[in-house]
Amino acid sequence: RLRMGNIQLRETVAIYELSMAIAFTLDPGTILSKVADATLQQCQVDEVSIMLPTTDGEELYVAVVRGDRPRPILGERMPIHRGVAGWVARQQEPLSLQGEVTDARFGPIYPRPEIRAAISMPLQVGGRLVGVLNVNATDRRRSFRLGQVKALSILASIAASALENAHLYRQVREREEALHALYRAGLGMQEPLELQGRLDRVLQASRGVLHLDRLN
Repeated sequence: RLRMGNIQLRETVAIYELSMAIAFTLDPGTILSKVADATLQQCQVDEVSIMLPTTDGEELYVAVVRGDRPRPILGERMPIHRGVAGWVARQQEPLSLQGEVTDARFGPIYPRPEIRAAISMPLQVGGRLVGVLNVNATDRRRSFRLGQVKALSILASIAASALENAHLYRQVREREEALHALYRAGLGMQEPLELQGRLDRVLQASRGVLHLDRLN
């Protein structure tokens, strides 16, 4: 009981340290790195990766990876309708696998029979997917304890909230920049320019606000 109590205390401390580490950062890269490092240490596994959805939602790409892998995968993309991570992203449900994956529903794109235990967990906020956390262990005798699964679920929740906050902050900054652009365009309208010059400034500011390449 004392040993299990120490393990649970270590898991609680790791979660607390992670929450404090990302509480005051709005940089997605920093958040991803700290979550991956905490997961690798917490679960004592061989590999950790976090995948994020592309803008169109059709693919997932590897945003951060930790541990030893037989080949580099950082930046690699995969269709969201394939693989273990794709299944987790579509269903927005965690998935725990033991041994070689043979189920056709979430068969891996690149089979890796050396992985003996794996957990993929969705990162979601308010029903919206923001990423997938993948944990792999190659030890043939390895299995995840219930406490580790619960801790991983809490880590995923913290990571999802932090990424969503960073996303919202970026949106606010973009809107502020757009308003500043319109304000500068308004000041420019007061300068003694010909009509065409004023229209050009309005069009230029509008392209920046609407993120358009061309506006007539």
